[in-house]
Amino acid sequence: MIPLQFKKYLILLFLFSNLIFSQKKNKFNIIGNRYIDTKTYIESLEKLNEITFAKVEKNLTKLLNDRGFYNFKLNEIKTDSLKLPNKIEYNIFLNEGEASFLTKINVEAETKDDSLKTKKILLSLLDRPFIKKELESSISNILSYYENNGYPFAKVKVKSIIFDNTKGQNEVQIFLKLLKNNLTGIDEIKITGNNKTNDKVILNNLNLKRGEVYSQKKIDEISSRLNRLRFFNNIKEPKYYLSSKNKGVLEIELEERNTNSFDGLIGYVPSRNNNDGHLTGFIKINLRNLFGTGRAVSINWKQEDKLSQEMFLKYLEPYLFNYPLNLNFEFFQRRQDSSFVKRIIGGSLEFLADKNISGSLILESETIIPSVDVENIFQSSSFNTGLKIKLDYRDNFYFPKSGVLFETEYKFKKKKINPDKTLPNYIGTNLEYHNYELDFSLYYSLFTRQVAAVGLHAKEILGDYFDASDFYRLGGTNTLRGFRENQFLGNRILWSNIEYRFLLSPTSFIFSFYDIGYFLIKADKFNEVERKSNINTGFGLGISLNTAMGILSVSYAFTKGTSLTSGLLHIGIRNDF
Repeated sequence: MIPLQFKKYLILLFLFSNLIFSQKKNKFNIIGNRYIDTKTYIESLEKLNEITFAKVEKNLTKLLNDRGFYNFKLNEIKTDSLKLPNKIEYNIFLNEGEASFLTKINVEAETKDDSLKTKKILLSLLDRPFIKKELESSISNILSYYENNGYPFAKVKVKSIIFDNTKGQNEVQIFLKLLKNNLTGIDEIKITGNNKTNDKVILNNLNLKRGEVYSQKKIDEISSRLNRLRFFNNIKEPKYYLSSKNKGVLEIELEERNTNSFDGLIGYVPSRNNNDGHLTGFIKINLRNLFGTGRAVSINWKQEDKLSQEMFLKYLEPYLFNYPLNLNFEFFQRRQDSSFVKRIIGGSLEFLADKNISGSLILESETIIPSVDVENIFQSSSFNTGLKIKLDYRDNFYFPKSGVLFETEYKFKKKKINPDKTLPNYIGTNLEYHNYELDFSLYYSLFTRQVAAVGLHAKEILGDYFDASDFYRLGGTNTLRGFRENQFLGNRILWSNIEYRFLLSPTSFIFSFYDIGYFLIKADKFNEVERKSNINTGFGLGISLNTAMGILSVSYAFTKGTSLTSGLLHIGIRNDF
């Protein structure tokens, strides 16, 4: 006797097998093909929802025309019912004919030079099977050439296409006419909607000048160039037309956004265990596009605990003397508990090679002031010089869905120690250091509203002697989530951030993340420091929102061995320039 459970299994298997067989595809046999393989024919025919002579003929005519065969003939379709239900065998009898080759191109133009330029673009089509899509693509290339050289109203007219087989082979001759129309330029640029931003700031970033010839490529870049300023919410598609005086007018309509933000959080930790109370928190002030000039100021202050404090000031002077040069001034100061104060004053001159690539020259003065009772940290002053290269191909500065960001930086540091205490014999008063930094971020849209973001980062300092003021810091919101801010020190740090984002809107998303970080402190036999290194990981969930204060990112992170309630909450706000 068959068990009940097994009977149910057999019934389901029977129903499932019937479903499979009922969905089997029809069988096609292609008879007469010489140039195009059978598989290509079958894949095309399987797309048809109904097999009739007219539909098969239309389908295969397009298939062959797209490959340069214009003398195709469908002779007959024979059918044969197979033993399997709902399955029919079709025998397709056809004659592909011979391919038609393009042997002559004639271009009628206003000048001989225009005729030669047009023929040069079309030259790759000669002595090959004539395919209409390739001709259309070449005509599009011709129009693009003239659109980018002052002729936005240029047209290419196909006068005739002649198929000729009198010489025993299928030949095609094409006769075109180029209508350039008049040379036009950008005589006037009208900008509307910029109630605050000066026209000069916008024009500097457009790579356009009044009086230059029309270029469609430059027009197409307007939105992406202005979006990088992050001064505007909406940039409408630019319009170009000829005025009543036959002057070329470019019209740009904008909608400005709030470019200033103030954010802060101040707390008070009360006194306990004979320790005085103290303030903690942060203040961030970002003033971008000051008085509509494109200038920017950023002020950041952070009190991590009673003894550790950090301050960072930055000023941007864009397009220095109307050249593609950005001048940055920076002031950084960090008081590290009761060990030392680190102060950096400097800046950089950034050359904007184009909208995606820039290079910077860096000059800095650095001072270390140790506490009186701290050993192995000496008062010093350094002069730092460096270079930075940046390649930014992201489609959006704050919320990229695709693209790459690559930054690399090198600094040479010449340090002079001004000892306020006796130096060990193994330490000289003049030291040299080499700093290397690399940042790489990749963004890729996997599915609708889903983006994968991968970041790889590395920093290393090379030199003969290190103290705590020289080390890089790892841990926290911007590097390794799940750990305290600046929890780890090292003369070499590496970390990677992997995020899977689901977009709630164009300017907000939720995400899961996995961070991995590595730090290394080299052995120092003189200071009796052993080599120390470790790899740490963090993971969790978060949300990023566009707010009036800036981009608010909140994440809850765990590390190996932590419970659901013992994770770390990270909050960060981004509104930089």
